[in-house]
Amino acid sequence: MKKYIFTAAGISGALLLASCSNEGNAAGDGAIVEVNGESISEQELMDDLKDNYGEGALNNLIQQKVLNDKAEDLGISDKQVTQEFKSMKEQYGVDDNEQFLQTVQENMGVQLESVKAFKEQYVKPQIVVDELSSQDVDVTEKEMKNYYEENKDDLVQVEASHILVESEKEAGEIIKELEGGADFAELAKEKSIDTASGESGGELGYFGKGKMTEAFEEAAFNMDTDSISEEPVETEHGFHVINVTGKKESYKELKDDIKETLEAEEQQDGQQVLNELRQDADINVENEDYEDWVQTFTEASEES
Repeated sequence: MKKYIFTAAGISGALLLASCSNEGNAAGDGAIVEVNGESISEQELMDDLKDNYGEGALNNLIQQKVLNDKAEDLGISDKQVTQEFKSMKEQYGVDDNEQFLQTVQENMGVQLESVKAFKEQYVKPQIVVDELSSQDVDVTEKEMKNYYEENKDDLVQVEASHILVESEKEAGEIIKELEGGADFAELAKEKSIDTASGESGGELGYFGKGKMTEAFEEAAFNMDTDSISEEPVETEHGFHVINVTGKKESYKELKDDIKETLEAEEQQDGQQVLNELRQDADINVENEDYEDWVQTFTEASEES
């Protein structure tokens, strides 16, 4: 799975401050909450947010501006952003946009208003970092084929869906329903206690060896494509009914994944790309109250 380079806490703080700042004019002294007869003003709220999140938020906003400017320089297209967004959803095994945003929010602790906002704040900057970090990387066909021959047993990937239930009896009954013509995706939505995958029909996407629990992996990798497990598969999570919907085994099927793996080994570290972009940017602190915040962050970037 691709490693994304953005820190949720910093961006969350930046979005929080930006949201508060954009809701109205300058913060006032009027009470917004009263507790046991004592008032909390909007100015107190803003001061507290700045004290606790201000430095990280400001520097993340600077980073966002730098990345957006670089995206323009590189000519990042809407088509590229849409394709990267699709790839992100596939990595999470989620197809529905709103469900994907919910999953990201739960995993990263950020609030996202829309798919458009996510693309602008996360997806486009990720493409910038990916392009810059791989500019001088050149993986040859020979290198990819050699890698495949040396690692092909470990490179196999399976695409599967599952229905997870608490008892072996219930799993057996589900298998009988499926043998009778019931729809797998509908049963997953209705009965799976794995609600994250259940909402998308039990889909888990493609996964390689070592990604699932041992019993689940052994069963899935030994099944044929377009087949359903004949017996319930027990793991520490419960009893699974597995539906294998695809396999990648040949060099042709795995070529793109191999290329991505080899490029990742050679490309520049994403954080280093961010540091260099910031160092090359023309950043002028116009309010001296914030000079230390920016200076400290810049020095830390240079040292790293």
